[in-house]
Amino acid sequence: MTQPYKNFVNNLSRVLELIRSPQYKGPLTGAFLFGGILFTIFTYLIVGAGEFSKTSVSLIAGGNTLGASTIYDKNTIIVEISGAVKRPGVYRFEKETRVGDIIDNAGGVLDTVDKEFVAVSLNIARIAKDGEKIYIPFIGEKERSSSIEGFVNINTATKSELESLPGVGPAYAQKIIEHRTQNGPFMTKEDIMNVSGIGEGTFGKFSDLISVD
Repeated sequence: MTQPYKNFVNNLSRVLELIRSPQYKGPLTGAFLFGGILFTIFTYLIVGAGEFSKTSVSLIAGGNTLGASTIYDKNTIIVEISGAVKRPGVYRFEKETRVGDIIDNAGGVLDTVDKEFVAVSLNIARIAKDGEKIYIPFIGEKERSSSIEGFVNINTATKSELESLPGVGPAYAQKIIEHRTQNGPFMTKEDIMNVSGIGEGTFGKFSDLISVD
C-alpha cells in the first residue's frame, strides 16, 4: 500500500468517526462532514494519485531480473545497463531519456572503461529504447568479444572486422558502424538490413557468420 493511499484511508476514517459521534448531529453538521469526505477524496485523487504515478528514474533490480512489484507505465521505458559502470542494473526511466543520462544515473563509467569505445562508438545523445540493454565494455574487452567462435559481433566489431564479411567493403562497414552509433545496438541479425544498401542478397552472404551478442 502506497503512502498516499494510507493517508487517504486514515483521513477518511477520522471523518467517519466524527459522523458517528453523538455531538455531531444535525443537518448543518452532517453537510459539513459530508463536505469533508468529498474534500478528502478530492485531495487523494489530485495529490495522492499523482504521487503514485510519478515516473522519475528508479532502480528496479540490481541484477538481470525485474522485481515482482514493478509498475509498468506507457510513459516510461525499462532499460538494463551493465559493464564498466558504477551501478549496473535494470532501471525505469521516462520516455525520451538519452543514453548519457542513463549512464549518469548508473553512477557514471569506471576508470577501467574502454575509453576508445566511449569516444568513438558510444552515442550518448541517442534516445534509449524500451527493453534495450546498454553494455559499456571494459578496457580491451571489445577486441576479445568482437569475434566469438568465428562469428563477427556486428555490435562491437571494428571496421576491419566488418570488412572481412563477404559482400561488406569499407563503405558498408562504415555505414554499419554509423547506424549502430546513431540507433543503438542491433537486436537481431536481421536488423542489419536496416542499414542503407544492405538487402536480403547481401545479408544472405554473411548471415551465418555474424552474431549480435
